[in-house]
Amino acid sequence: MKRSSKRILERSQKNEENIQIKTQEEVLHKNDIVENTDSSTVESEEELPDYQIVDQSNMANNEDANINFGANDEYGRDEEIEPERNVRQRNNPVVDLERLAIYENGNPNHVIHDSYLFRSVREMVNPTIPTVTSKIVGRLLRITNSSDKSGNKNGFTYRYSKKNEKTQNSGCFRLLLFQDLKSIKGDVFYVKVSSTKKSKIWSKLINERDTGPLSIGSILIFLGPNPVKEVFCNDILILPSTGSSILMKEPAQNILPNIWPTFEESESNKTSAFKIKAKLVLKNLSVAESNCTGLFCDRQNLDENSNYGCGCYQGSDTRHAKLVLSFCLEIEDGNNSFEVEDFSSHRFTQYFLQVPFPSTTCYNAWDHTPKYMDLVARINRILTLVNQNGKWSVIGWCKRGEINDQNFSEEVQKVTSADVKHHVTSIFPYNTDDDILKNSINQLKYDNTELDLY
Repeated sequence: MKRSSKRILERSQKNEENIQIKTQEEVLHKNDIVENTDSSTVESEEELPDYQIVDQSNMANNEDANINFGANDEYGRDEEIEPERNVRQRNNPVVDLERLAIYENGNPNHVIHDSYLFRSVREMVNPTIPTVTSKIVGRLLRITNSSDKSGNKNGFTYRYSKKNEKTQNSGCFRLLLFQDLKSIKGDVFYVKVSSTKKSKIWSKLINERDTGPLSIGSILIFLGPNPVKEVFCNDILILPSTGSSILMKEPAQNILPNIWPTFEESESNKTSAFKIKAKLVLKNLSVAESNCTGLFCDRQNLDENSNYGCGCYQGSDTRHAKLVLSFCLEIEDGNNSFEVEDFSSHRFTQYFLQVPFPSTTCYNAWDHTPKYMDLVARINRILTLVNQNGKWSVIGWCKRGEINDQNFSEEVQKVTSADVKHHVTSIFPYNTDDDILKNSINQLKYDNTELDLY
């Protein structure tokens, strides 16, 4: 008995030693993996894995909670807003919003106290969230103006529910569409800006709003907004912001995830934002004339309904012409490609010109003339340069709409469209902090400072 007990004791000691050795090896192996992962900043395009489909149902946090306002609430909404949207993400990104820096405009009140915490707009639906210490960060994607050119403020009329066809006039002057940067799903939200003087959203940014630093593509933070209680067309949450906004600098692009929404067939009329790292190929170019000399609208959407204003507050800049480059571009991110037509942007135009079009610029001088061909050659060189040195950040919003079923002639039947239209709103070099690349772009820009004599 003593010998057997001794043998059992020896075996147990050996087993413990083997387990300890195995555990140490596992720890070392895990440490090696962590070290390799931390140090594996993306050095080449070939090392990047393909996009992966993310199962939203397994992501348990406040953002992913279903939003259901109920049938008996004051807005008469009786449909559930489905937050689950499949997105393809590169490298399973993690949003690092703490690295965002405030745009310095010299205003001592243009600051953010440390007590504020980042929230997603979907979290603001939860009435238990302390909104007084919440901050929402979004990228401006679009400005919709309810005023016509004569200044008549018509307001927006829209449905809250597809079943009861209830409508309500929003009574606002502008709707600003934002990408929710706290979300990795491409969620978007609206901010209503009243036409009255009570609106304080730009109180700290009036100069930036009218001179260019604040425009479509800019990142803003809203401090202490009210809880979300409204939804635009059963699709987009409306953030009620009563205070002023804070303008942020464009960060290094690796702190914001690349997002590419993929829609299920049933997901019609769902709006999502996208951000991809892509190559650009110029298909066509024209010099277009805008109806606005302002900078807040970024000279975008030139082909939209001309009865409505562009969204600018001030358009009396007589130093520059009302011209902007209009691009037809092929956008390729390796796995997907799509074409965008008539993309006009004052900001994007400035990557190819030494100065904005002066007020003396004559349209005919750029209408397929030798000067125009020189400009095309310069643009192609800059596009190739950036394509080979980090590519471009392409940002916008997309939506799978509905079409009329052609088999029903007497009664209109809506069915889901097969096409997803991508609305590009911002394009800029992905390596925003690369000074060498910036200097190279500046050297290749077209010199448009000469006077047009014809």
